[in-house]
Amino acid sequence: METRKIVIEIVSKDATTKSQKIIDKVQKRETTETIETIKEGTLVSSLVVNQAFTQVKGLVKNAALYYMNKHFTLKENYLMQRNVDNALTTINKVASFGTSVAGGFLLGNVPGAAVAAVGWVANEAFTAFKRQDQTMMGLNTTNIQTAFQRTRAGLSNGSRGTQN
Repeated sequence: METRKIVIEIVSKDATTKSQKIIDKVQKRETTETIETIKEGTLVSSLVVNQAFTQVKGLVKNAALYYMNKHFTLKENYLMQRNVDNALTTINKVASFGTSVAGGFLLGNVPGAAVAAVGWVANEAFTAFKRQDQTMMGLNTTNIQTAFQRTRAGLSNGSRGTQN
């Protein structure tokens, strides 16, 4: 694998013209100071390690949730499954809120944290509204289907119901 370097150099003030800078480099004078050398391979490998860690973390989390839910389903302990799901949802929301506020604080101190908190609350409120709206749409669809099937089956005769 080929290794490349990114080198940042500051040219000394002794070299005043472009041609003088080139001559100084050819003569290998000490006219440059290397600030930082970053190997391209190190940057790529750190990105790969971060990506691998994220994937392994997701895999472990998914496997743990799968086996936990499988255990609750096989034991028919749906109440405990609901309680654990509620606890995990709460933990995730608290962590999300904390991350949002911390990021806002890093970007803009207290005003940034306040803006991040308001944005997070607005997002959660819209999510709750969306869930409720979808539930109501599903309920309305079910009610319309039930009324249609009842009429089609002849179960409603005006307001008298069925006649035997």
